[in-house]
Amino acid sequence: GDKNAADKVYQGYTPLCGEDIADIVALVLSLPQHVCLNDIVVTPTAQANVSHICKDS
Repeated sequence: GDKNAADKVYQGYTPLCGEDIADIVALVLSLPQHVCLNDIVVTPTAQANVSHICKDS
């Protein structure tokens, strides 16, 4: 594909990265055994919902 076009998608926006997910996994693994974590929803702070993304100017 067109790398320049793909790079423009994330211009002015900080997406999640692998380290962000790894931090969450580490947090979950550190929970006490009596804690049942049923759901985790992870989105970047700049993403209000699926269709609304706030980019820096």
